[in-house]
Amino acid sequence: MLHTGDLTHLAEAGEFDDLEQILKDCKAKEVFYVPGEHDILNDNGQTYLQRFGKKTKGSGYYYSFDHKGVHFIGLNNVKDIKEGGLGVLGSEQLEWMEDDLNAHSTSTPIVVFAHVPLWAVYPKWGWVRRKACRRWAT
Repeated sequence: MLHTGDLTHLAEAGEFDDLEQILKDCKAKEVFYVPGEHDILNDNGQTYLQRFGKKTKGSGYYYSFDHKGVHFIGLNNVKDIKEGGLGVLGSEQLEWMEDDLNAHSTSTPIVVFAHVPLWAVYPKWGWVRRKACRRWAT
């Protein structure tokens, strides 16, 4: 299962506890997370990282994995988000992603997931598409 953030409302320990209890009834064997802005409110995301971001890279909470021939990329586009602004990926994360993708064939199916949509969904809220990587973006 992919969870694209806002695991909590206020990033409080009890809310993370509640989520872990709810997910115990989930039939999915694995759950992969990226944070929403609500998950990193209180302590710059340290509680989120300790509980749900142990396999992430860099300061941006990003990572990738392969499953049944598909390459998955979890991005954090809320770490430096501004009120009413767009999701932000940043150069560190984009450079990592380009290196990560270069290790795969262009025929490899790729799934990218993040909290704020990476395409135009509701531009009034700043949810617009951004080209993330020249070689892979369409």
